[in-house]
Amino acid sequence: THISIKEGFSDTNRYAVGINYDYLDQWLIRFGFAHDQTPTNNQYRNIRIPDSSRNWYCSGVTKKTSFGSIDTGYAFVKMKDATVNEMSDTGLFSAKVDYKSYVHILGIQWNYTWS
Repeated sequence: THISIKEGFSDTNRYAVGINYDYLDQWLIRFGFAHDQTPTNNQYRNIRIPDSSRNWYCSGVTKKTSFGSIDTGYAFVKMKDATVNEMSDTGLFSAKVDYKSYVHILGIQWNYTWS
């Protein structure tokens, strides 16, 4: 049996803005915001791909030292609440799910340049 599922994806855009602030020659502070559009919509959203648009709230700090620099960054990603109300073609399976999603991302790295 062959099953064909129409996903209905469309082209999307991502918008972002950020700012860097040099503080006392040894510190660099960063802030940013981004919005990712989802490629799907309510008509085609399903339990296999419950995607929705996302907002990113980001910040970071770079500390310059005598042995390189250390970067730290944090992002909070909040997805728009999404609902899936799906019925199988045979009518034997149905699902109604409300998705509320968010993510915390933390990164730390050490940079060193050989000269």
